[in-house]
Amino acid sequence: MNESSPLLAQQPKIVRELSSKFPRIYVLTGTKGNFSSAPNVTVWSVRWGEIPRIFSMTLVYFYLLKYLVSDKGRVFTHMNDAFAALVAPVLWITRTPHFLWYAHKRKSLFIRFAKPFLSGILSSTNGSCPYRGRNVFFIGQGIDERDFTRTVQRSPRPLNRGFHYGRFDQSKRIEKMISETLLIRAINDDFTFSQIGGPSSQLNENYYDSVKSNFSSVIGSAVEIYPFIERERIPEMISTYDVFLHAYEGSLDKTLVETTLLEIPVLTENDEYLNIFGLWGSASSKNISEQYSALISMSDNEIEEEIAKRRRYMLDNYSLSEWINRLVKIIYDKR
Repeated sequence: MNESSPLLAQQPKIVRELSSKFPRIYVLTGTKGNFSSAPNVTVWSVRWGEIPRIFSMTLVYFYLLKYLVSDKGRVFTHMNDAFAALVAPVLWITRTPHFLWYAHKRKSLFIRFAKPFLSGILSSTNGSCPYRGRNVFFIGQGIDERDFTRTVQRSPRPLNRGFHYGRFDQSKRIEKMISETLLIRAINDDFTFSQIGGPSSQLNENYYDSVKSNFSSVIGSAVEIYPFIERERIPEMISTYDVFLHAYEGSLDKTLVETTLLEIPVLTENDEYLNIFGLWGSASSKNISEQYSALISMSDNEIEEEIAKRRRYMLDNYSLSEWINRLVKIIYDKR
C-alpha cells in the first residue's frame, strides 16, 4: 500500500473506491508506505521483508483471526496467489466468501491449492487467466481515467519518439522492442526508443545487464534507458512521446489501457489487446516494426479517429469506477 510506488500505486486507489461501497474495509498488506486512508479503512501491515518471514506469516493469521472475530464479511485478495493459498482454508472453514484477482497467463501452484476453497477468481480478459469454470469472472482492467486525461491535443505526427514504461523484466521482452526499434530506424532514421523503468528482482538485474551489453552500440543514441518515475508523473511523461512500444505476451497489461486513454498510438504484440482493436491499417503481422510501417502510411485523420475510438472503448470498459462496480456485484451475488 504505497501511493508513491511506480508498481503498487493502484492498490490505494482500489481501497479508496471500495471504501465507498462498504461500511468498513480492512486491508492486510505486506508493507505500508505513503497512503492516505479513508475514515472507514483499517490497514494492517505484516512487515514483509522487514522482519523474519515466519513472524510475518504469524501476523497474517493473527490479523486474519482478528478480522474474523470482530467483523467477518467478504475477503478480496488482489494479485497475491501465495497469500490466497495461506488464508483460503481458514476462510473456507469459517464460511467466509473469498475472491482472488489474478491476471496472469501462467498457472500457479498456489492457486491449484487454493482454488477448491475460493468463492471466485476474477481476471481482466479471457486470455489473461488460465482458469475456467462457473466461478471464474472476467471484469476488465480498472484504471483511474481521471489520471489519464489528454490535456494537449496535437497532431499524431511526427511519429519519431517511441517508448515503453514498466519493469525492465524478462517477461516484458525489452530486447524485442530494441530489436524492432532498429528495424523501424531502417524506415525512419529519426526514430528513437526510451525504456522507463528498471528491473524488479536480482534475476531481472542479470537480464537488464545482458540486454545493455548486447545493445551497447545503440544505447545512448537510438535507445535510452531511464529509472522508474513517480506514479503521478506518468501521464505527463507519456504525453511527451509519440508511440508506445509493447511486447509483453501475457495478460492485458494495465500500461496498454493507460496509454490508450492518453490517445497515444500503441504498437503491441499482446494478443489480448490485439483481440480488441486489431492491427494498425494495412499491417499483416503483429510485429511492431510492421505495425509502425502501416501506422505511418495512415493519414492524420485516420490515426486521430482510431486513437479516439480506442479511448472511448477503454472509458466504457476499463475505467476504475466500472471495474469496481463489476467487482462489487460479483462479491455480493456472483452474477
